Amino acid sequence: MLNNDKIKIAIIGQMKAGKSTFIDSLIFKDTFLPTAATPMTAALSKIEYGNTDSYEVTFFNQEEFEEMEKVDDDTFKDSIAKAKSLGGELYRLLGTTKTIAPSEFKEYVGANGRYTPIVKMLTIKTPNEILKEAIVVDTPGFNDPVKSRDEIAFKFIDEADFIILFLSATRPFDSTDREIIVDKLSKGPMGKLLLVVNKADALLEEYGTFDNVKEYVERKYKESVEDNISSPKLKELLLEAKVIPISAKMALLGRMDKSKIENDKDEKWYFDKFMDDLNLKSQEDFVRVSQIEELENSIKESIKTEKNKILINKVKGQIVTTIRKQLDKYNIEKTRLQQDLENIKNRNEIEE
Repeated sequence: MLNNDKIKIAIIGQMKAGKSTFIDSLIFKDTFLPTAATPMTAALSKIEYGNTDSYEVTFFNQEEFEEMEKVDDDTFKDSIAKAKSLGGELYRLLGTTKTIAPSEFKEYVGANGRYTPIVKMLTIKTPNEILKEAIVVDTPGFNDPVKSRDEIAFKFIDEADFIILFLSATRPFDSTDREIIVDKLSKGPMGKLLLVVNKADALLEEYGTFDNVKEYVERKYKESVEDNISSPKLKELLLEAKVIPISAKMALLGRMDKSKIENDKDEKWYFDKFMDDLNLKSQEDFVRVSQIEELENSIKESIKTEKNKILINKVKGQIVTTIRKQLDKYNIEKTRLQQDLENIKNRNEIEE
């Protein structure tokens, strides 16, 4: 029965950590997913297998929209004003889902999209081999001022069997990363954890090779875990997690259609810069140097050899979490009964 289940992979991390770029290189081999410019444009993306490509957006409902109206933040206020400019169409869309085409992405999940302020989730179905065994969820940033959207992200994380935490090579495991781990992930059951340190190319000039970058990043990461994580169980999990430094941008440029790179001035600038700085000769060199294949192989190997183990451990974790919650309830009830008993005893003594 376990073999019929798909592993749920949650990709998490700070905004602009490169999560969407990584998924583009892994699944789509092109610039495809929207990237969040602000918390207001950070829609959650769920990617699963489909025989044909299909794309669907889910809009916030009326209650969630009213919650967003109460957020005291200038960015949110501007977005709410933009949403209200839709007039009657706004209230027809709230609480519904809609099928869209990739050409419409900018209108629904783009930074300046007409409907972006009211889109809660983007669901993509596409015929990719990895997705036959896994569902991939690209979560938005954390500490969302909109409580309902924050809860959606953590619902997926709680249900995830395999968590890929994206860190930045220039600040591996900083205070925000630690907050994500300690305040969020440690509160629920967790399956397998993989640490991806993106933007490793930013350190190549200083450290020379990806091996040297990896050694530096692993050392800084482990020092931070030792110094800042007090829970022995969580510390053990973090220190055992595999750490892979990559350059998601290089990987994507190595897999994109070359003509598209040539026709996009931003992509061409990055492509030429990498070619010159790292003395690369071909797109195959981009893929090789980016280390994306090591990460890809780790994901595929985990899906292939550890699927049942991950799912069983997740179920065990859920059982333990449930038992702990019941014990907490029991202890609360026990304390209440003891207090009642003490009150009765005191009353009896008074009556006597």
